[in-house]
Amino acid sequence: MIEENLTEYLLTKSDITDLIVARIYPNILPQDPTFPSITYNRVSGRRVLKLNPGRSGLAVARFHINCWAETYSAVKALAEEVRIALQGYQGVLSDGVSAQAVHFYGDWDQYESETHEYRVIMDFEIWHTES
Repeated sequence: MIEENLTEYLLTKSDITDLIVARIYPNILPQDPTFPSITYNRVSGRRVLKLNPGRSGLAVARFHINCWAETYSAVKALAEEVRIALQGYQGVLSDGVSAQAVHFYGDWDQYESETHEYRVIMDFEIWHTES
């Protein structure tokens, strides 16, 4: 699954793991999380068809990657490392799945007033081969 490939790729980046260790979660943070952390949501996905019958083996997945921290400066630092690791990337993510192109569409800041957590939501589209 592209979600696992994305997670494994991010965990190869020491500038990210120096901040989060291995705290990357699908969809939601665990109860009583340790910060900083990352969550991701797959927003949409589609398969690219060939003109003649059959599959092209190429797919597109859109993700929101959420960076979380207890301070604004910490969340911005983590978000910058994620952006650097992904924006414009072309190459193997993991398990032979290749990213043909990673597009960064933007980000926005959010503050969770009930839990006092800072979040940066990042919008990426990954064109990739299917495993």
